[in-house]
Amino acid sequence: LGQKIHLTSYSPNFDVYSEPFIIVGAFQTNVYEQDSSWVVAPLASVQSFLHAYDENIGDYRYSGFSVRLDDFANARTVKEQIALHGLGPFGPGDIRVGTWEDQKRTLLQAVDIEKRIVSAMMLLVVAFSGVVIFMILTVMVIEKTRDLGVLRSLGATRDGVVGLFLRSGMILCLLGAALGSAGGYLFTRYINEIHDAIYRVTGWQLFPPNVYYLSRIPIHHRWQDWALILGSTLLFGFLASVIPARYAASRDPVKALRHE
Repeated sequence: LGQKIHLTSYSPNFDVYSEPFIIVGAFQTNVYEQDSSWVVAPLASVQSFLHAYDENIGDYRYSGFSVRLDDFANARTVKEQIALHGLGPFGPGDIRVGTWEDQKRTLLQAVDIEKRIVSAMMLLVVAFSGVVIFMILTVMVIEKTRDLGVLRSLGATRDGVVGLFLRSGMILCLLGAALGSAGGYLFTRYINEIHDAIYRVTGWQLFPPNVYYLSRIPIHHRWQDWALILGSTLLFGFLASVIPARYAASRDPVKALRHE
C-alpha cells in the first residue's frame, strides 16, 4: 500500500495516456480475469486519465457499469426489469443489459459439456463395477457348487439360494458404494489442497485459472447427483447379481454333490 504505479492507455487515435496512481487498497474476487487485470479507481480520476470527462454530462460518461445482486438467482428478473424500465438516467433503449452468464456463455457451454462427459464416464464406471460383481458371484457359484448341492439336499429352496446370492451381491454393492461415497466426498472436500500439492511437486496445474477464470476449484454437492450415482450403483449391482443367483438356484443338487 502507498506505492505508486503508472497506468497507460491509448485513445482511438493512438494517443498515449499515462498517469501515476497511488495504491490505497486491494481486493480479491477469486475470479482470475478480474484479479489479474482489474483496478478500481474513482470515476472522476479515470475519466480525467482517459480524457473522457464532459462537463455537460458529468458523471454519466462511461462505457459500462455492473450491478451487484444479493442473489444471482434473481439475475434474469433484474435484467428484464432494467431492459424494460432503464436504470438511473438511462432509458430502456439507451443501454444493453447482460448477465454474467450471457457474457461467459461459451465458457459455460464448454463446462456443461465437460460435466455431461464426466457423468457418462461415471455411469460407465458404475456399469463396470456391476460386471465385476457379476464375475465375482459367477466364480463363487462355480467354486461352491458342491456346497450348494449340500444346501439343496438339506432342504434349501431355489428361492433361498437366489436370496443368498442376491444378498451377497448387494452387500458387495453397498460396501463399494459406502467406501466410494466417503472417498469421493473427502476427495472433493480437499480437492484444492490436493491440487496445490500436485502443483508444488510437479509444477502442473490441473485447473489453470487463465482457462477457467477461477483461482480455486469450486465445489458444490447436490443431493440429486448423489442420488443418481448411488441409485445407479445399487441398480447395476442388483442386476449383476440376478443371473449368478438364478444360475446357482438352477443347479441340479445331485450333480452338484458329484462336482469336484
